[in-house]
Amino acid sequence: MLIKPTLNLLEKKAKQGLYGCQPNLDGGSGALDDIQLVTIIMALYGALLSTSLAAYKFYENWRRLKVKLSYGSYGPSSGSYGSIRSGPSQIYPVLLLSCSNLGKRPITLNSYGFALPNKRNYFFQNESSQSFPCTLSDGQGCIMVVGSKKVTELLIQEGYKNSVQIKGFFGDASDKKHYGKKFKFSIR
Repeated sequence: MLIKPTLNLLEKKAKQGLYGCQPNLDGGSGALDDIQLVTIIMALYGALLSTSLAAYKFYENWRRLKVKLSYGSYGPSSGSYGSIRSGPSQIYPVLLLSCSNLGKRPITLNSYGFALPNKRNYFFQNESSQSFPCTLSDGQGCIMVVGSKKVTELLIQEGYKNSVQIKGFFGDASDKKHYGKKFKFSIR
């Protein structure tokens, strides 16, 4: 077929020294000379360098969000969350769902919520002053506040009794969900 004549032609040309290497007709070791060795090393170095730079650029332009879920306190009269600044009667426990844009490209967030161990996702109304949906540029972040009582009621409805491992997430405009680490939420 076509492969056999092509191989024969290549063998003939290699014996004649037409492909940049001298034929080894005297039965020697066939070692590379210095120029060929340097050429191979430089080619490998260039390939490795260009591949590394391409991977770095891809990682640099990748959309990345750091999502974190934590406990906090919220005082509606003072508009503060995460710390107690107003009287005890005006403070209630909340879950703080925060995110930071670690990438170099802006991300528009259009949803947020919690993922339960049974693979269900739940969305809540924001109780903070942060407007939503929001666009985060490089290094910016936002915090969403949800009352712990609402989350507790939902988890009891779902049949959970003591503590539950939940994950917070934000959804972006391209329908990708960015999840945080598991968070142990105590129902009682």
